[in-house]
Amino acid sequence: MLTIDYGGTSQSIYHRRPSGTLRAYRDQQRFIGKEILACPGRQDITAEVNFDDLELWAKELGWRLGPNIPLSDFFSVEAPPHLTDREGAGRAFRCLTFSP
Repeated sequence: MLTIDYGGTSQSIYHRRPSGTLRAYRDQQRFIGKEILACPGRQDITAEVNFDDLELWAKELGWRLGPNIPLSDFFSVEAPPHLTDREGAGRAFRCLTFSP
């Protein structure tokens, strides 16, 4: 299984956002708290992935874990050179592989 998403460790995520990572975006603005549910269907709702939890759950299932690395590092190994993204989203996204 390959997981690619915004996120990080518990410590890094909740240090930046102690009240949680759930938020909404509409018209280039960020909304938190009760505002997240104000316009269903007209905004994007997102949250960062806690990769520590993913690793813990995979271990509990006895799955083998791959490295937890930035997407750009994953691409540098797995993708052709013209598809690599060493800036932007390639550094913001994390990549974790695991298998049964």
